Amino acid sequence: MQLVVVIPQASFSKIEKIVCFFAAWSYVNGGVSREYVNKALQVIRYIMHALLPIVQSCVGLQTGKSLQIPAITLPKDVRTAYTRYFMEPVFTRTMCCPRCYYQYPGPQLDIPLKCVFKFAEDSPPCNEDLWRRCRGKEGYLPRCLFTAQSFDAWLTVFLSRKVVDDALYDTFQKALKRSSHPVEMVMRDLQDSPMWRSLYGRPSSPYKLVFGLYVDWFNMFGNKIGGM
Repeated sequence: MQLVVVIPQASFSKIEKIVCFFAAWSYVNGGVSREYVNKALQVIRYIMHALLPIVQSCVGLQTGKSLQIPAITLPKDVRTAYTRYFMEPVFTRTMCCPRCYYQYPGPQLDIPLKCVFKFAEDSPPCNEDLWRRCRGKEGYLPRCLFTAQSFDAWLTVFLSRKVVDDALYDTFQKALKRSSHPVEMVMRDLQDSPMWRSLYGRPSSPYKLVFGLYVDWFNMFGNKIGGM
């Protein structure tokens, strides 16, 4: 009776993870094109398929045992390798006018053929075409889509970074220390001010966050350098 040695799938999962990490790093950080990364993945697959039967035969000849190797599941495309071990950003796409960028949320069946947005009540509608005909197929596609990343998904990824978590904890400790001391005459930070303390009080958690929107191109008094 021949003994059978089974290699656990977890051992090959580690190899697969290393290969996927290398492929994703080469594509995202290394500047290697998707075509060449996919070719490298294909070469690794060929090497694995050629090498493992040789190892299986050598083990059988040396020990008299049959080596059972699990199936190879290396991806063929770098996008598959990336999605297996990295979190993909969540995007929302809303149809909008390619001229005035007015957004049309909701089902596409309720969206008109032309843009009906008016800049003022007595102004004419934009009247820009919102749809384009599919090439070689019947039907229409949106001419323009407004793409935005989901805030909840982004916040999950942002807070999972160790450097961000450490910074939030350090800031929380400083805020606790600041709240237990009287207001100093010299304020070195916005949070040193008595107004800040009256607004937010004593901090209760490092994850009690306040988000602000900053736009650096807005100038309500005009651009003096540009003569506006």
